[in-house]
Amino acid sequence: MILSNSKNRSLLDKHYFYFGPQPLESANEYKYLGIVFNNRGKLNIAAENLADKACKAYFALKSKLPYSNCIAVEKWVRLFNSLISPIMTYGSEIWISDFNINLDTADKLPFEKVQNMIMKNVLGVHGKASNLALRTELELDPVCFISYKLMFKYYARLTDIEVGKQPKILFIKICIH
Repeated sequence: MILSNSKNRSLLDKHYFYFGPQPLESANEYKYLGIVFNNRGKLNIAAENLADKACKAYFALKSKLPYSNCIAVEKWVRLFNSLISPIMTYGSEIWISDFNINLDTADKLPFEKVQNMIMKNVLGVHGKASNLALRTELELDPVCFISYKLMFKYYARLTDIEVGKQPKILFIKICIH
């Protein structure tokens, strides 16, 4: 996939690549290991897809559990943290850098909306209830905080890899450019 900041699609269509005699097809998006990359290098679609998958997983879990309305809130939070949150944060070490996050607009992000919707559903409160009160009551971190924590851990692992290993070589090349 050719990554380009160009809004002009015709520039990308002028480039042809071949695998032997076969021309390779041009694509706007490519899914690799569950992460969607687009031809502009943006990963926000990946975060939206993962948020949708997490939402579906929550409702599937809720439908499979008998008497799901009788489960204690603390157990729902544990279920969320162990089963749903990992779906939302999958690959976030990479895609979180595509979001310009500040505390005023964080609740508008797709993964934060899903977390808030699920927790409001668990508590049985109105959809317009305060997100801050919700997180305080349940002692939940925003998904973006969890993602940044994972990103910094990943960065620390990359800096600790010995020189000569492929991930370290790529990391150095990316940091130089």
